[in-house]
Amino acid sequence: MSTRRLLPVFCLLVAAVTVVMTSCKDDDVNAEPVEIIRLDKVMLGYSDYDSAGRAKVRSRYAPAIKSMCRVLEMDSCGDADLLLWNGSLPVQLFTPEILNVFPNTDSIAKVLGRIRWRVEKNNLKVPRYQYVATAWGRSQSIVFDDTIALVALNHYLGAENRVYDHWPQYIRALKRPDMLPYDVLEAELGTAYPYTPGEGGGTVLNRMLYEGAMAYAKMRLVPDATLENALGFSREQLADIRDNSQFVWNRLVSDKLLYSTDAAVIEALFRPMPSCSLISPNAPGRVVRYTGYRMVSDYMEKMPDTELSYLLSPSFYSSSETLRKAAYSGD
Repeated sequence: MSTRRLLPVFCLLVAAVTVVMTSCKDDDVNAEPVEIIRLDKVMLGYSDYDSAGRAKVRSRYAPAIKSMCRVLEMDSCGDADLLLWNGSLPVQLFTPEILNVFPNTDSIAKVLGRIRWRVEKNNLKVPRYQYVATAWGRSQSIVFDDTIALVALNHYLGAENRVYDHWPQYIRALKRPDMLPYDVLEAELGTAYPYTPGEGGGTVLNRMLYEGAMAYAKMRLVPDATLENALGFSREQLADIRDNSQFVWNRLVSDKLLYSTDAAVIEALFRPMPSCSLISPNAPGRVVRYTGYRMVSDYMEKMPDTELSYLLSPSFYSSSETLRKAAYSGD
């Protein structure tokens, strides 16, 4: 059989596949941006309006305001309550800083629109939330109230912002604007596909596979995603973790941590902390997230047609077959 005759056909096939892949990849660029209601701006100027103006604000933004009041567990949500909220420390401290960092949210709306397009293209059952930007003193940055997603922009002002001066560095490091799309997506996927380990609380391996699947999904669904952001590490931390991936795996195996169901062990491995002492005093907290991601990546290399929804299901992360099929060994 002549190679010369086959070559042009092969080239045409490669070109056709390339065109298809490129067009699919680029489709989300034109995705419709999501709407983001800037309740943070509205509430900052609330006390400047007269009673009629404030009534119009309450009417226009009623669903968003009521959601905020429910989440903040306010006894009521009338004019007097909102005036008190307007003068509260979170609003007065955070909102001017928010306006400096986020004078508008057009770029965020575009990215979240592209994520929504990719989520739906991958047949993930995630609600179409109405996004509401706000400011508060709660530790959570994103809270869902029915179909409204309240996003506290004061959690994304930049690691060196003065409002975080009293926070430890390992928490401050992730308080950056570029982390917002990853956090929104993780919150949405975590709500739609929560970790359900079953009886006994699951094993370290189960949790690693779930966390790895979550990171893998973020890499697939966030435009121009970086692995350090998907896992919550700095670039330098990720480089060091990669260099020591075999060491981490060996510790998990030799110390019999992989199949541990001890809640204290699982907490120590997956809770945000300055370091992960069960692995090494020099290892960053949640270092085993990378191991979980590698397991999932190796699995997907062998079974590329696997749906993201399956990766986020107990059928994947609680299966005794998953590690065998991934054939991960720490390299």
